[in-house]
Amino acid sequence: MSPEPQTASLRAAVTLTIALFLLIVIGSAIHGWQSSRQTLAARTDAATRGAAAALDTALGTTLQALGTLARTGADTASRLDGLPVYRLPDDGQDIPPPAIESMRLATGPGDRHLSRPFDLDGAARVALGRVLRDPAGRPAAYAVALVPVRRLHTLIEAADPPPGIRIELRRTDGTPVAGWPSPALDRSTEQARAALGDVGLTIVALADGTAFFDRWRRHEAARLVPLALAFGGLVALSAVALHLRRRDRDRTATADTAHRQAFEKWQRDRQRLLDAVDCLSEGFALWDRDDRLSLFNAPLHQFLDQSIIDTPLRNRRFEDCWRAMVLGGAIVVPPGQENAWLAECRLRHLDPDDPFEFQMTDGRWVRVAERRTREGGIVATYTDVTREKTDADHIRRQKESAETYLAIAGTLIIALDTAGRVTLINRKGCEILGYPEIEIVGRDWFDLAVPEDARETFRTALTDARAGRTPPQRDIEGEVITRDGSRRTIAWRTAPIPDGSGGIVGSLSSGEDITQRKASELALRQAKLQAETANRSKTEFLAIMSHELRTPLNSIIGFSDILASEMFGPLGSPEYVQYSRDINESGKHLLDIINDILDVARIESGALSLREAAMDVARLVQSTRRMVSERAAQADVDLRADIDLPDPPPALVGDERRLKQVLINLLSNAVKFTPRHGSIVLSVRLGDDDGFVFEVTDTGIGIAAENLERVLIPFGQADGSATREYDGVGLGLPLSRNLVDLHGGELRISSMPGEGTRVVVRMPPDRTRRLGA
Repeated sequence: MSPEPQTASLRAAVTLTIALFLLIVIGSAIHGWQSSRQTLAARTDAATRGAAAALDTALGTTLQALGTLARTGADTASRLDGLPVYRLPDDGQDIPPPAIESMRLATGPGDRHLSRPFDLDGAARVALGRVLRDPAGRPAAYAVALVPVRRLHTLIEAADPPPGIRIELRRTDGTPVAGWPSPALDRSTEQARAALGDVGLTIVALADGTAFFDRWRRHEAARLVPLALAFGGLVALSAVALHLRRRDRDRTATADTAHRQAFEKWQRDRQRLLDAVDCLSEGFALWDRDDRLSLFNAPLHQFLDQSIIDTPLRNRRFEDCWRAMVLGGAIVVPPGQENAWLAECRLRHLDPDDPFEFQMTDGRWVRVAERRTREGGIVATYTDVTREKTDADHIRRQKESAETYLAIAGTLIIALDTAGRVTLINRKGCEILGYPEIEIVGRDWFDLAVPEDARETFRTALTDARAGRTPPQRDIEGEVITRDGSRRTIAWRTAPIPDGSGGIVGSLSSGEDITQRKASELALRQAKLQAETANRSKTEFLAIMSHELRTPLNSIIGFSDILASEMFGPLGSPEYVQYSRDINESGKHLLDIINDILDVARIESGALSLREAAMDVARLVQSTRRMVSERAAQADVDLRADIDLPDPPPALVGDERRLKQVLINLLSNAVKFTPRHGSIVLSVRLGDDDGFVFEVTDTGIGIAAENLERVLIPFGQADGSATREYDGVGLGLPLSRNLVDLHGGELRISSMPGEGTRVVVRMPPDRTRRLGA
């Protein structure tokens, strides 16, 4: 029988024993209680009857004597055993008022009455009365005796109640009249009543509850002590037995708990190991000493396809698994070499050394690493190295591409270590220096190819580039000495080579041979200097010649004007007048050309300055139109002005004479190139940016797109042939654009051959002045 059932049986026996003992104790106590109460009730009843009989006899004797005394006709205040006796109504006036009041409240039935207690002469009394009847039975008189209450106590005491019993004399309403012993009981358990004659009194016997309980406890304790001692011994023996049984049970439970905890710890450790193995990204397999798969993780299924092996992996032999994989087509094996591959795989497995790799048909590469265990098994990990193989192949291709780039690069590429020794140089670098690669790599670069006077500068620049103080895209020019002693100018770009941990292991530089470019730049600078010198000479020549030509032209124009107007008399022939006019017009035309040439020369030399002031644009436009209107009328061309300005119109700040010159040039060109019956519009408005916009639009012959830039070059002509139809030297538009540029504005031309030309002059908004601004 196991310890647990034995302990349960013993515990049940002890529990039953205790229950039986408690039942015996409770039964004995109840029986003792009932016996004591019955004894007490009998004693109380006997005391009541004895006291009632004694007191009834005494009161009856007193009432009998009272009746006899009243019938004999005794005098008022007669004595009965020392008690005053009164007869009513004969001497009712002498009865004390408390007695009369008490008699009204008498409690006795029939002919006998007992009043309530009252105080008389400092003592408690009761009135004991008896009715006296005549022969016909009618009440004739009433005899009253005033009885002290202490005499009633004496009568009760004479009844001799047993110990523990109190006798009380009560009226029928329960009011006590007298009692003994005194004082009254604090606690009672039993009481008995008995009527006392026909005086309306009741004898009540009360049992002392405290005395009763003390007696009951002593009686029961005397009986229960031996039983309690026996029960205590039984309980002690049971406790010892229980303790011994519990100790054996605790020992067994401790052993079982230790065994269970050890087993649970083994299970937790095993589960922890399995969880750790399952958390590996690599496949894990444990082959036992019989070469059967005893433990593996979930990722292993990625490498050993169970659908190909066709049976659960657990307890499968190594050779069976791999044979199924090879024959199932999951592993890339050259055709016809399956058995040889499996044999080699088996040898590696039985004698594991270095990891080996194989490729699966889905393109993945797997690396297998195996190790022997102390029990003779084999632990294997299977790692997907596809990314590693891909990266290695990518690095190999990049390296080959870099080597190819170095070989075909058109710039010198060189790598130096921190000591300045050459670690790499490409084919172009060898060609520039004239050395083979074997004679350059490993040598000090500064001793090999840098001129002595430039070594310190080049070392400083290289150090700054390594430290990141020089941007990698910045060119650093320097000379190198070739094998034949000639010098080549190289534009270097240098960047540091980091070591991956924040340090610098060297520098990589690419150099472009700019020897020819430097020579070309020098030649260009010299040619530019010569061109600028020639242009300044031209400008100075034009300025001087323009000034020299204007003096005789002014004389020619003046004298021809005098001749044409016949100021000093007729010339004698009308042809002379016409010739004089032709001379005057040609002189003016030539003067205009010279003025334009002089303005162009001043602008190119920076000698032309503007005289700026606020001007009325509407007045400027109307004045310009009037100055060209006569020429337009002669050419039969409609010329009109369109002014679209707000009211009040803003002012334009600039050189009014120069702006008028621009507008006259534009209108003159429009009149020149517009056929008869054509139209020209000069308009002005405010642009979106609040700047003034002038437009000259004509319906002339237009300008081809390829000639738009040419007409803006000094002396440029849309038709440059010697037989062109329209005269002019080509200074109007270039001079106008230069004058607009001086104002910060913009001049643009748009034109279509045969449809007309539109010239737009836009002035900057900062030259607009609002009224009141």
